Amino acid sequence: MNYKSIPPHIHKKPEKNKPIIFFDLDGTLINVKDRYYEAHKDACIKAGIKTVNKNVYWKKKRGGIKESKIIKIHPNLFKKYEETRVSNLEKTEFLKLDIVIPGAPKVLNVLNKKGYEIYLLTLRRNKKKLLDQLSWLGLKQYFKKIVSVSPSNKPYEVKMRVVKKIIKNKKNPVYVIGDTEADILTGRELKASTVGVLTGIRNNDLLQSYKPDYIIKNIIFLLDITL
Repeated sequence: MNYKSIPPHIHKKPEKNKPIIFFDLDGTLINVKDRYYEAHKDACIKAGIKTVNKNVYWKKKRGGIKESKIIKIHPNLFKKYEETRVSNLEKTEFLKLDIVIPGAPKVLNVLNKKGYEIYLLTLRRNKKKLLDQLSWLGLKQYFKKIVSVSPSNKPYEVKMRVVKKIIKNKKNPVYVIGDTEADILTGRELKASTVGVLTGIRNNDLLQSYKPDYIIKNIIFLLDITL
């Protein structure tokens, strides 16, 4: 099935006490494996260092191992490498490597038809390129609001402030859905329900350690959870 073929819909006005749902993007709704690895590989070439095998790189990344520990190079050289890698992650040529995770548009469409408030909350520096990517991937129309915040050393604190501002004093149930500890911590701090997704940059063991309410293999299984 070509999930992009699901027609855009008109957002329904959320009913009282219907869930408010915050989705992460990278690793939750889109597969970023190729982008992350190619960004690493290009940065290695430009820094004049050896690349790490793709499977090894991804396994360590999903295990929460820091980039500096994955490639193990001199700090001065690592700085050059990391600047290039981070810059690569939001360049159009690398963003084009991302693909929509099967089932994601269906999930978003179903939740919208139920009248839920759906927000996208993602760690991106370049809002314009984010919106462009969402357009060509066919995902932009599903969200009430798209919020991008610059990554930091404590990303969950940044995400938490955004969620707090949006929900204010609403009594609706809140769900935070994502593939990293930042998403789980955000939800837990706000006493929201949390859903960890295993299609991103963290593995099951790591996500389990942060005690989310649910862990699902793929975003399509969100429909099996009573929201």
